[in-house]
Amino acid sequence: MAQVVGTEDKRRYHLRFLSGRSLWRNPKFLRLIKNPSGLPEDEIENMDAPTLRRSTRRTHPPDRFCPNGEI
Repeated sequence: MAQVVGTEDKRRYHLRFLSGRSLWRNPKFLRLIKNPSGLPEDEIENMDAPTLRRSTRRTHPPDRFCPNGEI
């Protein structure tokens, strides 16, 4: 997602992406996305990324096919 930061005319829009990258795009390639979460934009920018959870289930090594019983 990106934010429009400027325009020279109605055919070129200057976009700034969340990564900091800046590009010019034709309006044919743009699509308006409203705030789907309903939160104010400053709260969305300050939100932390969710922490990843790992399973505590014990894992087993895979059973390998060994025709002569060698490992």
